[in-house]
Amino acid sequence: MNYEREQQYLGQLFDEVATDEEPFDDDSSLQDDDEETQDHNTDDEQDIDDPNNILDLPDEIMEEVAHEKAAYYIGKDGQTKWRKHPGNSQVGTSTLNIIKFLPGVKGNAKGLKFAAEIWSLFFTNEMLQVIVDNANIYIGMCNLNPNNRSTRPTDIIELKALIGLLYICSMSKNSRVNASDLFRTNGTSMEIFRLTMSRERFRFLLQYIRFDYKNTRIERQKYDKLAPIRKIFDSFNSNLSKYFCVSELTTVDEMLVAFRGRCRFRVYMPNKPNRYGIKMYSLVDAKLFYTANMEIYGGQQPIGPYKVQTDNVSLLSRLCHPISGSSRNITMDNFFTSMAVANALSTNHKLTILGTIRKNKRELSLEFVQPAKRPNQISMFAFQDKATIVSYIPNKNKNVLMLSTMHHNENKINQKTGKPQIIVDYNQTKGGLDTVDKMCAAYDCVRATRR
Repeated sequence: MNYEREQQYLGQLFDEVATDEEPFDDDSSLQDDDEETQDHNTDDEQDIDDPNNILDLPDEIMEEVAHEKAAYYIGKDGQTKWRKHPGNSQVGTSTLNIIKFLPGVKGNAKGLKFAAEIWSLFFTNEMLQVIVDNANIYIGMCNLNPNNRSTRPTDIIELKALIGLLYICSMSKNSRVNASDLFRTNGTSMEIFRLTMSRERFRFLLQYIRFDYKNTRIERQKYDKLAPIRKIFDSFNSNLSKYFCVSELTTVDEMLVAFRGRCRFRVYMPNKPNRYGIKMYSLVDAKLFYTANMEIYGGQQPIGPYKVQTDNVSLLSRLCHPISGSSRNITMDNFFTSMAVANALSTNHKLTILGTIRKNKRELSLEFVQPAKRPNQISMFAFQDKATIVSYIPNKNKNVLMLSTMHHNENKINQKTGKPQIIVDYNQTKGGLDTVDKMCAAYDCVRATRR
């Protein structure tokens, strides 16, 4: 008898998994499996090149290098000059880092005390109504049994209840628990699930919830890869900067939202814990870990209103839009850092940057890229009017290259660590998005279905 009950229970679990995964052909227009592999090496420490492998430069450039060698370092491009000694020392904070907007809560968020009120600022009733309308349209298209109470149309109140149950699952670490176990009646599950809705209704809503109008999706996908979630994502993203102003120190980095289903802009990143997923770029407060702006990486968009430039200068200009002109600093890794980015953010957005820089950049001099004879834990600085670079040797055959437009004419060494102050400041601010990733992983709401 026990064997028969176990077999019956296993059969119910298999049926539920199959039901959770269907109907799957609804998103067939998204299932062109065009996975992209991205192996971005963003390690702070870089290997030192062979000093005998020196870049060959034209004779006229070599003559200029020899002539300028006493006072300047000359970049590998033969044009960029870096002073060996700082210019006029600047006392106090640079004018580029005197913030114009104080950090903290702003707008309609001021004075709110309850979590539900704050949540409603980011997920407005207008956004929820879009989800409800599209879900009900899809439910009506599926020719379901009208006499079954579990397949009736939904509304905003029920949608909020569903989202609340997903939050409870995340807080109780039950997001990966089967729905049959969440709705048990033997006292081993949380009673709030059964009091809110039935198990069949819970599973039904997760299957049929939709964020766009299915009948026009194929047409919209001709010019937008993110058509199924574009309206909801853009609305939420725009709300992020309306109610909170980030601190003077921010971080830009990439995050990988775990996803192993089929998707035309899914990426494979072996250096990330999840490896497969949807890549997003984010602007995060380095102190309070508040996300101020996001952009989903969809690869090359088709020609149309959503086709944008994907170079780092254009990408960072879009990401820093909420803080443009506010004199804040952005910490970034070597995937983003370059002199072109530094000059663009300083000139067009009045922002400074701090980040590691790759040794293959043409504006760096050979003395910084190939410091083979320099002892360990020794730093080397070079200066321009609006930028400072430092090369630090932490260990044998390792080199840390940093570029900063926040530190002007500074060659300070931190007395506690023995590292340049530029590197100390970088280490204190670079982990903003990593902390956000940990917080999201700690309260993961994702259900274990292909959708």
